[in-house]
Amino acid sequence: MPPMPQWQAISGSAAEADLAASSPFDVCGLRVLLPAQNGSFRRLCPGDDVFDCVASLASLALDLLECKSSILALKAITRDVAKVSLEVPGLRNLEETDIEPTILEYLGAIRTSFPHVVVSNQHGMEGKNGRTHKKDCQDAFQPKSAAVIELNATVRGYPTDPRAFLAKSTRRFRNLHLRLSITLAHELVHIFVLFLVRIGSEHTPPQVSFGPFGTRTVGESGRSWESKLFGGYIDMRHNTEGVEAIALCDETKQNCWRIKTVVIDDLLVRNFNRWLQPGVPLSDKEEYPQGQATERLTGLQWKVKYDDVFPPLPPTAQGAQKPGQEAQELSPAQIAELTAGKIMDMPQ
Repeated sequence: MPPMPQWQAISGSAAEADLAASSPFDVCGLRVLLPAQNGSFRRLCPGDDVFDCVASLASLALDLLECKSSILALKAITRDVAKVSLEVPGLRNLEETDIEPTILEYLGAIRTSFPHVVVSNQHGMEGKNGRTHKKDCQDAFQPKSAAVIELNATVRGYPTDPRAFLAKSTRRFRNLHLRLSITLAHELVHIFVLFLVRIGSEHTPPQVSFGPFGTRTVGESGRSWESKLFGGYIDMRHNTEGVEAIALCDETKQNCWRIKTVVIDDLLVRNFNRWLQPGVPLSDKEEYPQGQATERLTGLQWKVKYDDVFPPLPPTAQGAQKPGQEAQELSPAQIAELTAGKIMDMPQ
């Protein structure tokens, strides 16, 4: 039995339900990297606090994707992608009976070999929860060579913060844990669409989206999955004390439902069946009367009561461009390095 990671010891310090037992070894082939000063990357090892925390997030993300309601959501996404991707041989004649085995093949692939994760606040990641870089993969699908996931560096430093032994800080850690696990699952859904279509610069058809997300040419499969699983897209803010808050929002952004701590704690221990019922949003009044699962807020109340988790970036922030322009992302050379086989042998 491997030693208990630091994050797990802290999570059980308050009088609340413990996180489900897990370890870095639950996520096969996981490699976590930090940007290095020379533009390259430094690989972390199991036992490092950041590695162990990302492993915990990835473990919950995989479990979320594999729950019954998520499988149904991924089935719906597969049907939507197949309808508008008739040029893809594997989707042109996809039978209904083939959809679930296709999903399970993908989930098995990423559980066996999780895509590389870069923990960073550089290259525009200062204001994002997560981001995925994808590459065409016309041959066999290999997660590590097909995509790279970037995760906001909020995860760095927090697991060893001594204030985490206080109930308030433990609450923040648990909410943050779910927030970033949903982020990783969201990014893995983007890679799932790549797994389906294999080619295309952005990979997600515009028909696969939700509400205000996506464009006329590019969809947002991660938001589509969130809406099907939770009943709306997931938004994250925090209160004046810095404690994370998670809400689901409708497609108009005018109605929000803050997810209560009882739901967050149950999801952390993988009690998915209690709250993630197929086709039933967490805001459903009949399934969850008297606000059992959520607190109803208007879009304005949500923004006034809780602050943006990403404060405005200063003009000198790394990666910042001229007003109206996107921050520079990872370069093609960096993505090539991250998806190349030689990174597997990178010094520890």
